[in-house]
Amino acid sequence: MRPSSVVLGFAVFAFACRSVTAPDTGGATFAYDFSTGAQGWTSGSSDYGIPIEPEIDLVADWRPLPAPLDQTSHALYIAGSNLSGDLFMFYKKQVDGLSPGRMYVASVTAEIATNIPHGCFGLGGAPGESAYVKASASNHEPMRVLVGTD
Repeated sequence: MRPSSVVLGFAVFAFACRSVTAPDTGGATFAYDFSTGAQGWTSGSSDYGIPIEPEIDLVADWRPLPAPLDQTSHALYIAGSNLSGDLFMFYKKQVDGLSPGRMYVASVTAEIATNIPHGCFGLGGAPGESAYVKASASNHEPMRVLVGTD
């Protein structure tokens, strides 16, 4: 069985503000400055076979920026071993204060730092060229679900 999900995903070191602007409510903005803490964001992973779950070594926490960046500042960190060639690592958070039945426009701004090399060989694709950052919003909490068999 494979867990999969659709979530707000930061697949690398993310440090910045995330803003969601709600034009129907006078342009309300929800900003998250990860330099001050994780602010309730939770991590997870999906898109791998259940037998290899213990081996993906997911690490997700709030820590100082790595050198050569300013090590007195902190950010959300996420990393894992992509044994399936399809590992999806993510952070998610519920945004409160929005009205049901309304349409909202979301805008995301983020600064990303990564140590994924460019131009290297990798099974399933080159590490630098096969890593992506994705962002999404949903009116339902994204959840991992078991799909199919391995």
